[in-house]
Amino acid sequence: MKPHNKKLKPDADTGEVAFILAEIDNIIASITGRIQRRRQDFRMAVDFDDAIQASSDLETMTSAVDELSGYRARVAQEHRQRCH
Repeated sequence: MKPHNKKLKPDADTGEVAFILAEIDNIIASITGRIQRRRQDFRMAVDFDDAIQASSDLETMTSAVDELSGYRARVAQEHRQRCH
């Protein structure tokens, strides 16, 4: 996942920022659910190739959650700084 360097629009209002943060939260929750299911697949993998694929998927999804969480924190911090 590529880092997102776009800044929040200077004229973004609180409702727009709240919507963006809620969307990010929904995506993070969705990916977290997929991670849980993939962990179960990993535990139940019957062959080496399935285990390697599940492990790779877990790493990719975990990395995506980390990136999204960081982006969410930056958006929230930027908005707080702009409001105060």
